[in-house]
Amino acid sequence: MKGSIYLRKTNDPHWVVSWPDGKKRYKITHYLGEPDLMYQTNQNKKHDTGYKKAEKLLALMQGDVERNCFRIEKYTGGRLPDPEEARKAVDELIEAVREQARAWMVEHPDSECHAKNSATVAAARAALTGE
Repeated sequence: MKGSIYLRKTNDPHWVVSWPDGKKRYKITHYLGEPDLMYQTNQNKKHDTGYKKAEKLLALMQGDVERNCFRIEKYTGGRLPDPEEARKAVDELIEAVREQARAWMVEHPDSECHAKNSATVAAARAALTGE
């Protein structure tokens, strides 16, 4: 599995999740949505809440990769697509597909698929063309 955890030993020691992405390596120091670093709270990793957060963060990242929904911006604080913009793009795509379907139905009124199930096709045509 990708990724690793290490302790950055500074004046305020904290845990870092290192994530390779092509030639670049991201250093993630904050747990999702938290403003504070993942500070070292105990010398023993088993009792260190910062290390536990880093482990959980790494597991979340690896899980996203397995589910094919990984986006590094989710973890680095980068900009994700605006949900409203995404919805508009999907609506435009759906409308384009509907228009293509309308055009196809006008161009092929007697196609084989129409003959096989004319009642369903007529209903679909009426719904798409607004008749």
